[in-house]
Amino acid sequence: MPFIRKLTTVCMALTLLASLPPMYGAFAASKVVTARVDRQGDGYVWSMQSPIKIGLVQVSLLLKDEKGKPLVGREISGSIRMPTMPMEGYPAELAFNEDKDGRYLALVQYPHGGYWEITATVADEQGRKHTQTFGFDLPMD
Repeated sequence: MPFIRKLTTVCMALTLLASLPPMYGAFAASKVVTARVDRQGDGYVWSMQSPIKIGLVQVSLLLKDEKGKPLVGREISGSIRMPTMPMEGYPAELAFNEDKDGRYLALVQYPHGGYWEITATVADEQGRKHTQTFGFDLPMD
């Protein structure tokens, strides 16, 4: 009889967890939203994607020429800042690493919600620098 009572208790607990919204408990599934910001200028097409969640995330920058050809082998520097609230450690430098087909990845730390800006700079074949800024608004919870 004690085994059946424990089994019933476990089943009731799992049913309760399954019925809770995603913000409750480690067993509830949650979905991470990704935002994309596109820019165009100076012969480049930029597309930055970022998960909209607090913590350490990986952002993706897709870089193409104006004809849509992926730009590979580029050195990209970057930074992240919260323009409305200066804080220690920000702006922070970002290290973009080439993935493939004109995609470059960087790790970003969003310590809390609010409006964040990621700036990326790439040098062309003549050494001229081209910069774009991408804004992402994270929820405050």
